[in-house]
Amino acid sequence: MSHLEDSNRTNNEAHVIQSSKIESTQKNKKTMIFIFRKQVNLIGLLVVFGFIVGIIFSVIEGDSRLFLLRDSFFTGVFGLAFIITLIPIKIGSFEMRPLVYYSAKNLGMANLKGLTEDEPIPERWERYWRSYPRFRQTFIVLTAVWGFGLLIEVPVRVIIVYRSPTVDDAQKKGEQLLKEQEEAAAAAAI
Repeated sequence: MSHLEDSNRTNNEAHVIQSSKIESTQKNKKTMIFIFRKQVNLIGLLVVFGFIVGIIFSVIEGDSRLFLLRDSFFTGVFGLAFIITLIPIKIGSFEMRPLVYYSAKNLGMANLKGLTEDEPIPERWERYWRSYPRFRQTFIVLTAVWGFGLLIEVPVRVIIVYRSPTVDDAQKKGEQLLKEQEEAAAAAAI
């Protein structure tokens, strides 16, 4: 092997080593970006909170009316979460969006057109959010309706539970009210 071939081989090996270092560095940067941009799933957080509160309620013994209100506590917390996400909070690069927006985005509920076929879906959602007022308005209205609807359920159930002469009557009235709501929703869907 000549000195020139040996020199070219050494240069090629150095280039391969340098390229693998660059690729490794790029992978590490992507990993770091993922770690720093990792977002908390609000719905998952609420479910975990619900489990914790459910455990606390199951430990507390005593008033059976309080047990009937347990479900209303959860709907109240979810309703409050819906309403809180309507507050335009911006911290650094994080900007709060309505909860229905996050749910639809995570479930892939919309077929948003990209500028190119390669445009990633999260960027499409952000571009639509920034560019189209009707898109924003739809998610704001849906989140407000769900939030206030869930919050209204709490005082209605409290009134039913504490105005009923017995716990059994309260449970029957609550089930009847739920059945009527389901029938009304089914009729509206037709």
